[in-house]
Amino acid sequence: MTEQKLFSFTDDFVFKWIFGRPKNERLLMSLLNALMQRRGKSRITSLTLLNPFNLKELDEGKLSIVDVKAKDVVGRHYLIEVQVKPR
Repeated sequence: MTEQKLFSFTDDFVFKWIFGRPKNERLLMSLLNALMQRRGKSRITSLTLLNPFNLKELDEGKLSIVDVKAKDVVGRHYLIEVQVKPR
């Protein structure tokens, strides 16, 4: 019998694997529309995934990496970061 391991989508790696891949952009749109309660004309209908690395802008700044970065057809940018609240 093969042992199956279950992973939580709140794990950074799993979240990026599910929502940060071009073939899964529709899943990300559905998630964002549901979380932000976007309906009708304010609904996200198309997304382009962007590089999740934010390069430092100043010499003393630092590089940051978000879970998923995207832009919609009207130019709105989304920085998506999964955070889990401890119980």
